[in-house]
Amino acid sequence: MKTMKTRTQLYVWLKVTVSVAVLVVLVGAVLPDFLRVFAGEAGAAPPPSDGQALFNGKDLKGWKVDGADTWKVENGVVVARGTGEGSILWTLKDYEHYEISLSYKMEGDHPDSGVFMGNTTYQVQFGISGSLKRDLSGCIYYGGRGKGRGTYIAQFPEPQKAVRKGEWNDIIIRVTKDRVEVTLNGKKVLDFTETEPTRSFDPKGPIGLQLHGNNVMNVFFRDVEVKELGS
Repeated sequence: MKTMKTRTQLYVWLKVTVSVAVLVVLVGAVLPDFLRVFAGEAGAAPPPSDGQALFNGKDLKGWKVDGADTWKVENGVVVARGTGEGSILWTLKDYEHYEISLSYKMEGDHPDSGVFMGNTTYQVQFGISGSLKRDLSGCIYYGGRGKGRGTYIAQFPEPQKAVRKGEWNDIIIRVTKDRVEVTLNGKKVLDFTETEPTRSFDPKGPIGLQLHGNNVMNVFFRDVEVKELGS
């Protein structure tokens, strides 16, 4: 009898021990996620970004308009509604070596926009090329002097496959000296270095967001950040 009682007690002890061990493992696995959710619901700040926000979410402070006064901030999103007249929104600050990241979305039959680097000579295109009538998002348009003026000097195959048409697209443009790298929706689509002696890539200057002229379209920008890089 005593032996059976001892075995029963040992079985109960082992069962409790195993149950406690399983509970500890489950709590250890679930607690961190619970705490993160709780912290988020409590209004905890998100992890800091190493980039600097270029829009304050309320107005266009820190920017200037060149062209049609069509730029607005609506619900934290920068909006340009075009009826035909072009416009560029320039940063007041100059940059030289940097990485700019943003999300953009466009509306219209042939939306055409992009980011100017330093001036209007070199641009990373968004949307439909007015001259070639096809999507050239992420490609580089050159509008300066010398060989290749007024054309796309750096392209990648089938950019339309990388674009979310009518939706938000995430793009990162990295500018260092004579090199431009473009990542579109998580995929690196372009790595361009200027080697043509008749052209000169000098990115030092403001960054510009474009609303192309001769086009009825809307363009939206959000989460615009810049990270300055060493020379």
